[in-house]
Formats: sequence, C-alpha cells, structure tokens
Amino acid sequence: MTTAGLVRARDESLKGQELVEALHLNRELWDIFAHDCASPGNRLPDRLRAQIISVAIFVNRYSSEVVHGRGSIDDLIDINRTVMG
Repeated sequence: MTTAGLVRARDESLKGQELVEALHLNRELWDIFAHDCASPGNRLPDRLRAQIISVAIFVNRYSSEVVHGRGSIDDLIDINRTVMG
C-alpha cells in the first residue's frame, strides 16, 4: 500500500501536500523498520539490521530531496520493490 501510494504520486505527478503525504507514509514505514531493527530483542543478524537502518536513514533524507525536486520518487519505489522482492 505504501509503495502503491508512491507509484500513484509518480503516475499522477502529484505535488504539494499530496506528494508530501505519500512520502510521509513511506518514511513512517521505514521508521518502523529501523525502530524494530534497533530493538534489543530483534533476532536478525547484526549486519542486516544495520543495513536496514541505513536504508531507513537514506529514505528519510532522500524523501526531502524528492519534495524539493532534487530527487526522483522512482528511486524510493525501486528501494521498496527490491525489499519486497
């Protein structure tokens, strides 16, 4: 659903608040992943946990670039699809 929102934002050339909302939902998803990976009880390997947290940080920062027209939403869609695959 989150990735679908990004695809819709791209396909409909959403701007302003609608674009920000789609990006915000994606950021929230990645924040959940990062928070879970930072939890002491997480059983994923340390290296994978660190990689997921790094991607979450990138998504957060890069989303701001997309809002300001300095990045492509396609990159965020690709990240999500890669992780889903």
